Amino acid sequence: RREKAFMTLLIPKGVGTATLVLLIATYQLPGIEPILNLMMLFVLISVIIGTIAGRFTDYFLSGKSH
Repeated sequence: RREKAFMTLLIPKGVGTATLVLLIATYQLPGIEPILNLMMLFVLISVIIGTIAGRFTDYFLSGKSH
């Protein structure tokens, strides 16, 4: 069960969002800036969660329950 949680946290979710942000930003649509800011926030959160999960690899992948 911990292995599944570990794999879920480390899935790179921000790459697709970052691509969409760059694509939408090239059109310079009026009023799109708040949406772009939210999308970049999701990318940042994804990177932070992945980094934290990577630091706790031993916790997620050890055979012992804590």
